[in-house]
Amino acid sequence: IWQNIGAMLDEAGMRAADIVSVTTYAVVGEPLADVMAARDRFLGGRRVASTLVTVPALAQPAWRMEIAIVAAA
Repeated sequence: IWQNIGAMLDEAGMRAADIVSVTTYAVVGEPLADVMAARDRFLGGRRVASTLVTVPALAQPAWRMEIAIVAAA
C-alpha cells in the first residue's frame, strides 16, 4: 500500500515529507503493530497526525486495509 501511496505522491510532485495526516482503516484481526511499523518506515520517523480505525469489513471483502492521506506542499 505504501509503495502505491509513494507513487501517487510522486505523480503529484510530492513526497512522504509532504504528508500531514494519515487515516488507516484496518479490518479487525489485522496485525496492527505491522501496520504501524510500515507507516513509520514510509514516513521516515516523522510524526504526523494519525488515526487508526478498526472496522469489521471494508467495501470489498478482499480488502484488509485502506489508508487515506492528506499531503500539502
